[in-house]
Amino acid sequence: MASIISEVNYDAIWFDNIGHYAFPNSSTLKLSHLKEAAEVGAIHKETLAELAMANTSGFYIRTAAHADFDDQSDAKTAVNQRRNNDKKRGNWTDSIIFSKVAGKPGGLRLMGYHKENDEWYFLAVPKNDYEHLNGGLEVVIESFTNQYTEPKWGSTVDKKRPNKWLKYRLNDFNELAKYRF
Repeated sequence: MASIISEVNYDAIWFDNIGHYAFPNSSTLKLSHLKEAAEVGAIHKETLAELAMANTSGFYIRTAAHADFDDQSDAKTAVNQRRNNDKKRGNWTDSIIFSKVAGKPGGLRLMGYHKENDEWYFLAVPKNDYEHLNGGLEVVIESFTNQYTEPKWGSTVDKKRPNKWLKYRLNDFNELAKYRF
């Protein structure tokens, strides 16, 4: 069971977006019961994403070798975080961090949710482009320096340092699920 209430809330948001892909032959009544399970933490967004991607793509879910699917790819989910990284220097970041990507045998199917903007991020990242990472993969949405009070989020996009991971952004869930590495 999910232990953090805020995470459980996002499980329900994930269900609203992709629940019908995870359980494609379910009636409206059954989907409403499954959503109730997500709302109390019995169905987690990670499991939901894996089921939905498998049902949409035709890939099989595997349980071994650090990969979620039989094409060696791995699904990751995350919700954005806004934070002050260094109060002394006034560094602020809004990003989506996908944890534990090191050692995966294939491409990454990343599904991120930006809670303040109610916006989805779907990324397909080939292994050779992330295999140098030792921990997580951070998709920076916005960052500020020399800002000593909380910035006006959404007011700027850092054109000097565009996030290299956004070049892997896809249009929607279907495109992510069916992506071939």
